[in-house]
Amino acid sequence: MEVALAGRFFFFVWLGIIVRCGTQSSANPWGKEMRIFVWVLRLVIFAVLVAFAAQNHVPVTLKWFGQEWQAPLAVVLLATALVGILLGLSFTVGTLVRQRWTLSRLRRRLEATERVSESSDRTLPPV
Repeated sequence: MEVALAGRFFFFVWLGIIVRCGTQSSANPWGKEMRIFVWVLRLVIFAVLVAFAAQNHVPVTLKWFGQEWQAPLAVVLLATALVGILLGLSFTVGTLVRQRWTLSRLRRRLEATERVSESSDRTLPPV
């Protein structure tokens, strides 16, 4: 039963990886070889995760504020890793938003400078 639960968990994680990575733009500079390499790499990662889940299906008990839950060890470890990844990504969101805001502000400033430069070039008499 626990192996089936861990297998389903890994299937949905794998499905999320496929959906997330499959939405890249079609303008791939490396061509078909790189896409094949990425799919082989995904398959290897999936095989490692399935092997990990199959070997670590021992149920563990989690106790938190008086509550107790039982789950396979592989599910607990991978859920903990995913929570850590999500926390790390959430801490970078502020920096990314600030960088995009600065970039758009600088682009607007550059466009305004180019417009002023073009209009001043028209007013100069030919030499």
